[in-house]
Amino acid sequence: MNRFNRQVGDWTKLRSGHVVVDRDDPFQEGRIEAIRHGFFAVVKWANTGCISKLPIERLERVQFPQQKTPSISPEG
Repeated sequence: MNRFNRQVGDWTKLRSGHVVVDRDDPFQEGRIEAIRHGFFAVVKWANTGCISKLPIERLERVQFPQQKTPSISPEG
């Protein structure tokens, strides 16, 4: 809660754990680790493992994250 008695999810529509893409680079998915001051999101990118701090308005939530297909082992 902040001083206006609202929670972060009330106006951002993004929460920790949501899978998002950067509107400038929509091919890379990441997971929101934290939201800072209601304006910035700390995102951990799935492909590289890097962490970025981005403005929330640059992020778009992914409804259906890319599924990783299990590898088939030669043994069976």
